[in-house]
Amino acid sequence: MFEFDEWGYITPPEPHDLTLEDFERIFVIDAERERLFRRLLDLVADVKGLGATGFYLWIDGSFVTKKRVPRDMDVVVFFGEANITNMTKFLINILSLYEGDLDIFLQPHETNGDGKNFLAPIEPVTQKALFN
Repeated sequence: MFEFDEWGYITPPEPHDLTLEDFERIFVIDAERERLFRRLLDLVADVKGLGATGFYLWIDGSFVTKKRVPRDMDVVVFFGEANITNMTKFLINILSLYEGDLDIFLQPHETNGDGKNFLAPIEPVTQKALFN
């Protein structure tokens, strides 16, 4: 899979594909990380509840290190142009619910015509999430 260096950072320092199950197994090692992971699952459910499809996640920050008690989880939600209305609703109605637990960033993405993402080689959140 991947390893951590002596400072607790993933090595090599590049994007890594993981299923949510693998992510939980590797990074959810105590009650605080469990709480933040449950908030991530709530976020996924809320985005899906808005009718958004074809969205992707990129997780970053201290949560994806060996830091003993990460303060929060940094999450980028990549979404297709067809979901801009849904993501606007998300910003207005839901984003503030995660304040303090998840630092959420929304980023539209496009494809190059063959279904591949311009920004990163990541899979739909229903199958995999990208963790950096």
